Formats: sequence, C-alpha cells, structure tokens
Amino acid sequence: MKFLKILPKIIVYCAFWSVSFTLSAQVSTENKRTMTDEEMDSLIDSILINKPTSEFNIGLNYQNRTLFAGRDLGIRQWNSVFNATYYHWSGLYADFSGFMYSKSDPKLQMTSLSIGYLGDLTEELSIMADVGRMIETSPDPNFPNQLPYWSSASLNYSFNKLSAIADYTLMFGGETASRFRLGASYYQSYKNVGFIDRISITPRLTTIYGNQDITYSQYWTGGTLYTTDGTTSTPARNPFGQVLTKLGKRQQVLNGTKSYFGLMAVDIACGVSVTEHNFRVSFTPHLVKPVRLYPSEDINVSWQFYYGVSCAYTFK
Repeated sequence: MKFLKILPKIIVYCAFWSVSFTLSAQVSTENKRTMTDEEMDSLIDSILINKPTSEFNIGLNYQNRTLFAGRDLGIRQWNSVFNATYYHWSGLYADFSGFMYSKSDPKLQMTSLSIGYLGDLTEELSIMADVGRMIETSPDPNFPNQLPYWSSASLNYSFNKLSAIADYTLMFGGETASRFRLGASYYQSYKNVGFIDRISITPRLTTIYGNQDITYSQYWTGGTLYTTDGTTSTPARNPFGQVLTKLGKRQQVLNGTKSYFGLMAVDIACGVSVTEHNFRVSFTPHLVKPVRLYPSEDINVSWQFYYGVSCAYTFK
C-alpha cells in the first residue's frame, strides 16, 4: 500500500522533542521539533493512490494545546506549524518547517531543515532515515539550544490495513537525548463520497519512551542528607560537621546527574481527513496520558485532551 510506504517518514516526525536535561534550563531546552500527527497525516492521501512520483507539499497545522510527551511544563499555549516538503520519486526528500507558539516571543520560535530517505525493504517492511537541524529565531545566550540536531530511523511492518511502527530519534549537540516510539494504527478510506474524492480515518495508539538526565545537588544540614531533585531525604550522620561549623552555613557536598529512561506518555488519536483533488483538510482529537519518568517528577498525570486541525495542498 502506498500509505504504508509513506507512513514511516510521517510517523517519525511525531517524535516528541520533550523534557529538558537540567532542572535549571527546563523550559529553554524543551521546545524542540514537534511535528504533529495532523501535519503528518496531511501527507498521506497525496501519495496514497499514486505511483511513486516527484511532488511538492505545503501544509499548515493548528493545535489548541502544546504538549511534549504529555507535558505542558506549566505553560498552556497553542501552536501552529507550517511546512514545505519536496519528495523525489527515488525516495529522497527535503523538508522545511516553521514552528509558532502563542506564548513565545517572537511567535515564530524556530524553523527546521531536514533531508532523508524512505523506501521498502520487503513488501511488508518499510524503512526511513533522516537528519535535521533546528534553527532558533531569537536564541537566548543564557540558555543556548543544547539539542540543535537530530537523526532518526524508523521501521514499519504492515499487515493488510494494520500497521506496527517503531522509531528511534537521537537528539544531539551540547547534550544528547533519545526518544523511542512504538505504535499501531489502522487505515480506512472511502472514495467518491458525494462530491468528495476521499474520506480517510486513521485511529492509532502510540507509546512514547525517552530519557531524562536530572542535575542535582546534595547537602547536609544537621543529621539529614537532602537532594535537590526530591528523590532522596535520608537521615544519616553528617561526616561534614566540622566544615559546616567553620563556615556557619550549609555546605554543598556533592553535585551529580541521575539518568532515567522509561515510558513517558500514551497517546490515543483518531484522524479524520477529507481530500478533494489536491487539497486536504483533517481533524484529529487526542487523549494523552502522561507517565512520571521518575517518582518526584512534578507533572499532571491525568488524561489530557487536545485536538489539531490541518490543511495541505500537493503540487504534482
């Protein structure tokens, strides 16, 4: 199915560039490339019923809430993404995208450039790989982007209209971080519905895994050891008592980093799209369940609802 050939590329763009890697720079490093499901779905129908050809896609997406692996970081805002993507019949492609956030100043917070390849290993198995670069519109010299680059790989196995997806994204630069996604989707389309060329429905379930490094400090006061990440408060004898007495204040005794990896969120979505000639409009509601990556992570773990609306046009 042509849908399954394009799906690995589309799904990997949904890799969440999420939680920060030090407590002091959480917000500034959080806003990474976040291509939404609605924007990704807007590419499907343009390729679904065609033989491999070269084409150019432009799209615009609106999302009423901005979540990174189910987390809003205490900032409730909408976001919008516009993109221009050129696909070559050989499987090579190039993409340019811009990312706008309602609480950002300037609103156009960043743009991205990427190049990649997608193709079939077998009739059932597809592969995709790409590399990209994030460019901030107004970089903050106090909180530089530590993850400006990414590299992704994705595998998709299809069975009739069902599809199983696994993808991995490595983000790097001043720091490194990983995201791993497992998902399953179903695709159903109805052609020539009244004056509409095609209506497509794509329910899917996705689990997002990732890593997070927490920078912490340990200090003694009295007989208790405290850790600033909130994970340790251990009564113990203070071997640094003389240092504390001489200084007359708390004495920091240890700095370190703890690394966590695990399930970050579960996303249930169902995209509905309408295609007429080369124009496509879609609506996708989401239910997202955030999962604490470590016991003291301060996030809302209740189910979160948001939706996305997108439109796209294909030039052939």
